Amino acid sequence: MYSVIHVHFLGSCRGRLRISRESIVYEPSEDKRHGFLFKLTDIVGTELGDTLKIKCKNETYRFKAGSTDKGDNRSKLTAIDQRLTKVRAEVAVAKH
Repeated sequence: MYSVIHVHFLGSCRGRLRISRESIVYEPSEDKRHGFLFKLTDIVGTELGDTLKIKCKNETYRFKAGSTDKGDNRSKLTAIDQRLTKVRAEVAVAKH
């Protein structure tokens, strides 16, 4: 599980991002309306920059790691992106 900041169009919220072989889940710390769950197969790609963008079929979700240090933030986002890429690849191989 990863502590993250979910960046909204206006504002943001803190919570936890959980990646499994079946799904990705965002559990907000406070406002539960911002939580979501979707299947890994719904992800069409990711983009790593100052935020990690997880692009799904109908939505793009943006995350920061919550560190005030830009390098540390990028390092944590890279770890999340690598984990997500690895799990997606394992799922794709298992399907074939």
